[in-house]
Amino acid sequence: MKVIRYSILFSMLIMFSQCAQDIPDSVVITFPEITLNGDAVLIIDAGDPYVDEGAVAFVGDDAVDVTVANPANPATPGVYVTSYSAQNAEGFFANAIRTVVVLDPNPSAIDLSGQFNRGPGRPVNTITRISDRLYMCDNAGGAFADGDPRNMAFMFYNVNDAAIFIPFQENVSESGISVAGINDGTNRIIDQDNYEWSLNASAAYGTFVRVFFRI
Repeated sequence: MKVIRYSILFSMLIMFSQCAQDIPDSVVITFPEITLNGDAVLIIDAGDPYVDEGAVAFVGDDAVDVTVANPANPATPGVYVTSYSAQNAEGFFANAIRTVVVLDPNPSAIDLSGQFNRGPGRPVNTITRISDRLYMCDNAGGAFADGDPRNMAFMFYNVNDAAIFIPFQENVSESGISVAGINDGTNRIIDQDNYEWSLNASAAYGTFVRVFFRI
């Protein structure tokens, strides 16, 4: 019986030794890092000279290739979100984005200045025209009464009489809210008397689409 027990123990030791050999040494993965060259947001007029400054990426000390998607067309007005990506040998990605706003240089056919709200009895959002395609609003959410510290006042662009662009802006309310438009195609001018936008602001503001009507 001792011989059998010793044989079983010896077999177990061999199996453990084989399993230990199958366990790889600790694997160290170096993740890629990517950095934009130039600004993350650019606003130009269609026809202006524009060269994408690109991005650089490294895995440790080694430079790696950067893939670019949706490059801006400086000849055609619109909002372009250009993405840059790089990966390491293990397939892990790093990403960066640049937003290029190409404004229509022609005089706008639409003037959004005036008073708007989201329906009868709702608070008023007053829009002031700063220049042909740049505006200021004083109650962007159209939800809170005048004087509420959560009311946001910020600047936005009429890109091409169709798209609206809201750049990131800090402390646009008395309560310290920062804001940026969500560039998913919902920030748009419907016509002279109607527009809609979705905002990335804070817990006080949902990201749903808000539709405004001229009063």
